[in-house]
Amino acid sequence: MSADSYRKDAESGDATAQYNLAVLYYLGDEVEQNFEEAVKWYTKAAEQGHRNAQFNLALMHHQGRGLEKNETLAAMWYQSAASQGHVNAQFNLGLMYQQGNGVEADLQKAAGLYQLAGRSGHAYASFNLALLYQQGRGLHQSYMDAAEWYGRAAEAGHATSQFNLALLYHQGKGVGREPAKAAQLYKLAAEQGHGISAFNLALMLHHGDGIRPNPPEAAFLYHRVAKNGHATAQYLLATMYAQGDGVDVDHAQSFYWFDEAAKQGHMKAQYQLGLKYKKGEGIEANAMHAIRWIGAAADQGYPKALYRLAQMLQGGEGVPCDAKLAAECYRKAAELGHVTSQFHLAAMYESGEGVEKDQKEAARWYAKAAKQGHTKALNNLALLHE
Repeated sequence: MSADSYRKDAESGDATAQYNLAVLYYLGDEVEQNFEEAVKWYTKAAEQGHRNAQFNLALMHHQGRGLEKNETLAAMWYQSAASQGHVNAQFNLGLMYQQGNGVEADLQKAAGLYQLAGRSGHAYASFNLALLYQQGRGLHQSYMDAAEWYGRAAEAGHATSQFNLALLYHQGKGVGREPAKAAQLYKLAAEQGHGISAFNLALMLHHGDGIRPNPPEAAFLYHRVAKNGHATAQYLLATMYAQGDGVDVDHAQSFYWFDEAAKQGHMKAQYQLGLKYKKGEGIEANAMHAIRWIGAAADQGYPKALYRLAQMLQGGEGVPCDAKLAAECYRKAAELGHVTSQFHLAAMYESGEGVEKDQKEAARWYAKAAKQGHTKALNNLALLHE
């Protein structure tokens, strides 16, 4: 029918014609786009109980199109449409009750509306309801109920629900622990571009977490996620290239991915990048860059980096020899439980290198290292007590 035909019937009070004429004005189809006219005809149809008109009118009040934004009126018209089974109205009104927009916040009402919409196949409603159950917000906390509603949304292709349900199967919360099921769900979400799902699946394939290990597939997935800037994926991919794990050894690729992760502040990548510069693996050796990156990891409190930096300072490798600063680095690593640093710090106290000579402190740190199985520390401790 034409706009003129709709107009004739609309002016005679036909609700469907009023709705259709409003749609034409809203879209600018056959008539010049005019939101005010759309509001006028949606209102006439809505007042006669036309649920789609009620929903569209609610949207216009919600968005402030063709009239001043009014969330209270939006909620009222969503309610009218929702009571007639309009699924999107149920979902939108649920959001308003959850957020307290246009209505007083009420998580139980939100949950009830999400349930209505979810049972009609609304994936986002099912997802939001699952979150409420998982977090125990407005409802009793229930991983089992969360899994049920994530499952509904996951079946509809909702990637985040597939991921969250995978986590529940991975951890055995609300459902039995089923790594294979978790991997399947991670894969479904990953195929939709969900990066964390691809990363988690890569971890499972890399380490054989309840499924058959597949390092080449893990490397492929790490690479996909690494390209999108995931620092830990970049670090793990770099490690695989360095070790020939699932891929051929490639020090240049290893250097590249350690560098990408290091620039994002990944402390283990910073440390490994420093070692690459120190050894000249995949890049020309550069002592200054080695110190820079090992120092960056040390600044984040990474014990291995603190130990390596202490060694370089103590031996004057690429930097002026500084026994006092070396002792401080050993101390920081030692306090974090790094056994070799505990031993070296004890030795410095025993000899008075970089610190004031102190046999008692030497014995204390030898003892700590000895308790962790450091044989030479145990021998030195015995010698101190002779």
